[in-house]
Amino acid sequence: MKAVHFGLDELVDLLETMSADTNETSETRGDAQILLQKIVKFNFITLLAFWYDLLSKINRVQNRLQDPTMNFDEASKDLRA
Repeated sequence: MKAVHFGLDELVDLLETMSADTNETSETRGDAQILLQKIVKFNFITLLAFWYDLLSKINRVQNRLQDPTMNFDEASKDLRA
């Protein structure tokens, strides 16, 4: 999620290049065009930011919960946050 969130411009450029590259197979070009059409939509871009924020917070809490020095009080506070 992080790579797509921060590399969206590069991903769009890559898919545009792949879809126009005559050295690629027609299947590869077609798949690149389909992906490109899906990721440049407003819903995808909006939900990308939402999911990145949400999953980043979940990942932070999950990493803290795996810390062997974490105590139950701190874990409870993190989960509530």
